[in-house]
Order: sequence, then C-alpha cells, then structure tokens
Amino acid sequence: MGAVSMAACYRERSVRSNELFTRRLKCNTLAEEYAKRRSGPARTGLVKYSPTMVDYSDSRDSCVGQFDVVYSHPEPLSDESAIYVVDLGTNEALFDEGCSGDCSDTLGRAQDTMRKYR
Repeated sequence: MGAVSMAACYRERSVRSNELFTRRLKCNTLAEEYAKRRSGPARTGLVKYSPTMVDYSDSRDSCVGQFDVVYSHPEPLSDESAIYVVDLGTNEALFDEGCSGDCSDTLGRAQDTMRKYR
C-alpha cells in the first residue's frame, strides 16, 4: 500500500513539474516575441526592450514579464532607461517607471510587482 501511494505521489509531482516547465518555456517565448515587437525605431531614436525576469502568474492565469527598456537618442540628448512589467497575455502594463543613474529603487519596486503576481 505504501509503495503504491508513493508512486502515485511521484507521478503527480512529475506531471506538475512538466506543466510548470511547459508554462515557463511558453512565457519565455512570449517575452522574447514581445521584446522584438516593441524594440526598434522610435520618434527620437531607438528603443530596446530586454526581458530580465519572466514567470507564469497563477493569480492572473497568464505570463508576466519584466523588461529593461533603453531609449537611445542621437546627440546631444542622453539615453533614458525604464523598467517595465507587463502581463504578456493581455499586454496590460503592471509597472512602468523611468530611471536614470542608480536604478536600484526602481528595480526593487518592479521586482515587488513581479512577486505580487507570481
């Protein structure tokens, strides 16, 4: 009896692990596609989205991604940075804040947003 229940428990854990892996793989693909769509020429220069953290959100039943965003401007303007968190299923912005210099406070708030939706 004990061996049978152990095998069933192992199978259940294996199925959940495979589902989680599949979801995360899908989320990473969605994040890369989102970054490609959003990056490119902008009104005053170039914009580049780079995914830095991606995960599946049970509470939103969707993928959530955190992106570093760099706006590159021609001289004499300087580059600008932002950190952006988005629901990759609905494209809803969950966090969007620009920063310059030391962005550690902004990064901390973005990571809090990611944790909130895990």
